Amino acid sequence: MPMKESKRKRLEAAGWTAGSTEEFLGLSAVESVLVDLRLALSRALKERRARFHISQMTLAGRIKSSQSRVAKMEAADPEVSFELLLRGLLALGATRRDVARALAPPKRSKKPRTTSRRHDRIGIEAEFVAKPHRARQRPRALRSSTNSAARAAT
Repeated sequence: MPMKESKRKRLEAAGWTAGSTEEFLGLSAVESVLVDLRLALSRALKERRARFHISQMTLAGRIKSSQSRVAKMEAADPEVSFELLLRGLLALGATRRDVARALAPPKRSKKPRTTSRRHDRIGIEAEFVAKPHRARQRPRALRSSTNSAARAAT
């Protein structure tokens, strides 16, 4: 979903740079499609495994691999082959139709949907916005010792 022009101008005036994820990563059209397919297969694998309440260890045993490899499969790690992603889905009982459904582009609804922050970070139909590096904030739990003491007391 493209960014509104007014928002883009406001961000650029504040020193941000806006562009597509493909531009930022220097991906060709083919590479972009391959990334989308890998993400779709990984997402389908994770959702299917969770739906059937199967652990990563159990799935690893079915495909004669390791639990860490299954975790990489679900994280869409580029080291994992498409064949292994498909083998994982098939080991979970997926049919060809299920795989085709997972690879099909999402259907457009009549109402516009917002994307989650995770989708924004991994670049699914989102635009990349970058600003010079700023120091990261500490996690909320570590910001104040009084917060953790108050939580421990309750």
